[in-house]
Amino acid sequence: MKMLKTRRQWILSGAVLLLILAVVYGAWSASGHNNKYKGLALNSEVALDDGMRNLIESQIKVSQAALEAQLKSGQKVDLNLYTSIAWDATMLGDLVLARETYEAYFEKNTLNYTAWNNYANVLKDMGDFDRAESAYKEAYTLYGNEAYYRDYIEFIDNHSVDGNRDEEIKQVLEDAVSEIGQTPYFMIKLASLYEKRGDCEQMNAHYNVAKTLLPDNKELPEEIATANKNCAEVN
Repeated sequence: MKMLKTRRQWILSGAVLLLILAVVYGAWSASGHNNKYKGLALNSEVALDDGMRNLIESQIKVSQAALEAQLKSGQKVDLNLYTSIAWDATMLGDLVLARETYEAYFEKNTLNYTAWNNYANVLKDMGDFDRAESAYKEAYTLYGNEAYYRDYIEFIDNHSVDGNRDEEIKQVLEDAVSEIGQTPYFMIKLASLYEKRGDCEQMNAHYNVAKTLLPDNKELPEEIATANKNCAEVN
């Protein structure tokens, strides 16, 4: 009887020890990410029902298994697997998996401008603003369309910690116009920069172009009237 009791104590002690080791290992594993990304967000809030979450998690597992098999076999790797995993991870709000998958992808292909822009969004959500800015810039440098220029400019406006960067934004906008032409967004954004410096003539010149590009916009005249009032007060 005493031997049985002792045996039970050993089993219980062993179970407790295993539980402690599991907790310690979990904390150690988590601290690895926390140290690497100290001060950054590791996850983002996403609105998914259980069915959609399970579906995306399943897609990630399938893609990861396929990628691992291709890497082990030495055969040509389908690079779309990287971007698929990264996109699905973003949909789940797993910013670390998304980031690290994009970074692994860029070791094999640095010319995918869509991937750079998506990667920049992940970095922004993490709060890694310096790297996010570089990634946004890489995207519009590789493929200068309005959406990528806009993402970069809006990022600078909302997240830059380097003070007033209006001159830099103005130069980027002018480069964009030279590359892809006048668009309502470019013209209105340039007009707003001239408004801030009190250059009402240049402001109205750019708004006039915007009006020709948006002839049916009912809100623009009111915006221009307000801008003229504000511009006059600068001086």
